[in-house]
Amino acid sequence: MIRVMLVSGKSPNPEAIPMPKRKVTDEEIREAAYHMWLEDGAPEGEDQAYWFRAEAALTGAKPKAAPKAKAKAAPKKPAAAKKAPAKKAPARKAPPKG
Repeated sequence: MIRVMLVSGKSPNPEAIPMPKRKVTDEEIREAAYHMWLEDGAPEGEDQAYWFRAEAALTGAKPKAAPKAKAKAAPKKPAAAKKAPAKKAPARKAPPKG
């Protein structure tokens, strides 16, 4: 490892050196979100909230608000099925007398 020394003989503060930002991959976000989810006890739902939290943690940005879930309407009763008219079997010919 190469250490950079300033003229003063002290190492520069790594936080003061601007680093080029690189694009965070979906795989990195997915893995971070998974670990956050596990740490929270693996609750059901909220997958987008974990994704946004992980993305913000990796990029240093403020987390986006996950879209609010719409309230689920009462389950609809199945509509009465309309029955098609019964098809009549083709008429059979009487066997020949003989």
